[in-house]
Amino acid sequence: LFGKGIYFADMVEKSASYCYYDPTDGYLCLALFEVCLGESYVCEEINPQAKEDSTNAGKHSVFVQGRKGPTPDFGPLSSLADGLAVPVGDLNTDDVTKRAGAGASAGTPVMMGHNEYV
Repeated sequence: LFGKGIYFADMVEKSASYCYYDPTDGYLCLALFEVCLGESYVCEEINPQAKEDSTNAGKHSVFVQGRKGPTPDFGPLSSLADGLAVPVGDLNTDDVTKRAGAGASAGTPVMMGHNEYV
């Protein structure tokens, strides 16, 4: 939907939807990564050229604004055994609308359900 790349999410409910659960063994595998995004190009609509657009704009990654995401401060943190701090805050329930300057659609709700990063 947003060009070639490795897609990441900031909400486990988004990532879990891509996992396969095999009831015969009772396991579901989900990997947790800490990702350096650099400066992100913001995308609010489906754009198969988003990764190319971000490169042309001198950005390092694409941030896809979704309707759901963590609260802006990422809420409280829980530390894993290796010291990685994982946000465990509430879901942001504020209405997310497209930014001014997004053409005729400015102020309308964003299309994607969750935040994504490419």
